Amino acid sequence: MTPALALLLYEYVITLGEESRLIWTNIRTTYATMFMVNRLTMLCMGIYAILSVLPWHTTMVCFQMLRYSSS
Repeated sequence: MTPALALLLYEYVITLGEESRLIWTNIRTTYATMFMVNRLTMLCMGIYAILSVLPWHTTMVCFQMLRYSSS
């Protein structure tokens, strides 16, 4: 899962210049709206994937991780 997220981030970074030049010159178009929805959906999915890997599902796990990291 981590390589896929790294690839997604890499793709976002390398296409940012072209994206701003081609898509965001006229933001009121349908393709710009669809592109934005796609970008935000992928970004939210990536953030969720990263956060779901972290072991903080319960309060007890959080306390155990804090105690482990401080020692």
